[in-house]
Amino acid sequence: MAAGSKPGEHRGGRKPGTPNKASAAREAEVAASGVTPLEVMVFFDLAGRYVGKECRDPDNPLNAVTDADRAQVILAVLAEKPKLLDQILKQLT
Repeated sequence: MAAGSKPGEHRGGRKPGTPNKASAAREAEVAASGVTPLEVMVFFDLAGRYVGKECRDPDNPLNAVTDADRAQVILAVLAEKPKLLDQILKQLT
């Protein structure tokens, strides 16, 4: 009789969903920073629009928002969450 696992049987290894050391460390650092993924996405969205990557559809209501308005929102977000900029810069490098 042949030894080994049966077809489709999984033996050993890490259980599904168990993070490795790098993932666990990254998740702990993000949790300690107090910056949520949503805040990072909103910041990049606002920053992208600020540098001119906005939708050019004239019917888009977001086109009524000026670059100065966007800059003001970005500065307000950074003032409220000062660690956000550090977190973003770390992701970019």
